[in-house]
Parts: sequence; structure tokens; C-alpha cells
Amino acid sequence: MSTFATVFSLYRERKRQLHEEGWTVEHDDLHTRDQLARAAAAYTLPPSNQGRMQLWPWSIRFYKVVPDNRIRELEKAGALLIAEIERLKRERKNNGYSARHYFGSDRSV
Repeated sequence: MSTFATVFSLYRERKRQLHEEGWTVEHDDLHTRDQLARAAAAYTLPPSNQGRMQLWPWSIRFYKVVPDNRIRELEKAGALLIAEIERLKRERKNNGYSARHYFGSDRSV
């Protein structure tokens, strides 16, 4: 598989999260305490690593393990990293103002 195809699989997963799971960039903007990055980190660890759940920032019901498919879990991790990078760029563009400034606190999933 080419590098382009691999990167495209991350993009495809990000689009799936938005269009099929129903997450939005506005929702992503509410997670200003590294939740998206921590979720990505959890998916990057091998299934045998008990530290996965210590990293997971949300309710266990949102943790969707893909048994015996490390590539799929890494695609989820990559898409979450894309979401976090995009969120940080929007925050920077808005002069550092995040959703926390508007709502008073981070909101959970």
C-alpha cells in the first residue's frame, strides 16, 4: 500500500466519524484538554497494554475496540489526531479562544 493510500485511509475514517457517527467540529472544539489526543493515544497502544483505559478520556461505551484488526484501530487513532490538529488550528485562528471560553468548561461526550 502506498503512503497516499495509507493517509487517505485516515481521511476516510475522519469523514466516517463526522458523517456516520455524527460528530461535529463544534463538538470537537469542546474538548480543550487533550481528550482527542488521549483517545488517539489509547487506540495506538497494543490490545495487551493495560494503559489503554487509563488514557481513554470518556465513558467506556465510546471505546470501540476492533478485535484482531490493529490497522483499523490505528486508522481511528489517526483520524482522532486529525480532529485534534484541526481543533488546535481553529483555536489558534480564533486567537486562543476555545469552546471552554464560551461555555465556561469542557463538556463531556
